[in-house]
Amino acid sequence: MRKLRKLGTAMALATFIGAGMIMFGTTVHAQGSDHSVAVRCALLQRAIDAATAAFGADSGLVAFLQGQYATYCAQ
Repeated sequence: MRKLRKLGTAMALATFIGAGMIMFGTTVHAQGSDHSVAVRCALLQRAIDAATAAFGADSGLVAFLQGQYATYCAQ
């Protein structure tokens, strides 16, 4: 019975610490790391390529995505 109480206490403490880390921890996006910007730009480029293949180069979606890429990824 004593081992079960110790296990219950350990589980409660681990849950409390884990919840605190999730609630008050910073995210990669909030830190603005270079890796997250590179990933976001790569995904935008893939979206541009897919929209161009599906709708053509002169569609409004392609123009919008290229504008977003120019704003956030052009250096």
